[in-house]
Amino acid sequence: LSCNTAGSPTPSITWLKDNQPIVSTPQLTYTLGGQALRLGSAQGDSSGLYTCRATNPAGTATKHYSLSVLVPPQIEGDSSSLTFSGQEEKVRINGSLTLSCLAKGFPEPKVHWFKDGQLLPGSHQAGIQESGHLLHIENAMLSHEGQYTCVVSNSAGEDKRDFHLTVQVPPIFQRVTNTEAAWGLGHEGDNEDRVQKRDVVLGHSVSLSCESNAIPPPKLRWYKDGRKLTSTDEGGLT
Repeated sequence: LSCNTAGSPTPSITWLKDNQPIVSTPQLTYTLGGQALRLGSAQGDSSGLYTCRATNPAGTATKHYSLSVLVPPQIEGDSSSLTFSGQEEKVRINGSLTLSCLAKGFPEPKVHWFKDGQLLPGSHQAGIQESGHLLHIENAMLSHEGQYTCVVSNSAGEDKRDFHLTVQVPPIFQRVTNTEAAWGLGHEGDNEDRVQKRDVVLGHSVSLSCESNAIPPPKLRWYKDGRKLTSTDEGGLT
């Protein structure tokens, strides 16, 4: 910050920050015989009103600088758990989830949300509601699965964070052609045990199927009369 002065006799120069005299430090140094003030490595608390006051027996002149330190946005939260594809998030189908992207910075950062690279509109759309640094997902569907990105920016820079969302589907044996319609029934009894009667001629083989499109893929176990079957069981069971 410069303070070029002229006068007779030569004025003496005093620098103030927020009306308090400035003491020279490694970060605040006087140059050109006090006619300039150099700020090295500006910090957030460097913002303020700087005043150069020039005085001689004939009078006083002042010059003011209002200094604002622009701080690039930085998204809060622990980033140590992030993977290469971003922060992993999971939600049960028909459930709800909130993604948070709170950031610090000056000026106040603006937040934009993207899904799979496409900008999301700032309103409620198909179960997705954007509210500043929060993104709400209600009644999660398979179509909500994907990568969400929040981008925070101001005049000093930007930061971003990716969220990889997986919609989990509980095991349910297929009953209807439209699998997602079956998942969306939402009744507690949908996954209850069911008995199907099968007949086989003595000495012949029979196959029993157990298909489920759950996400993630479920572990399947077979039981006979309540006893768990293993690969070592005898009797032609495979």
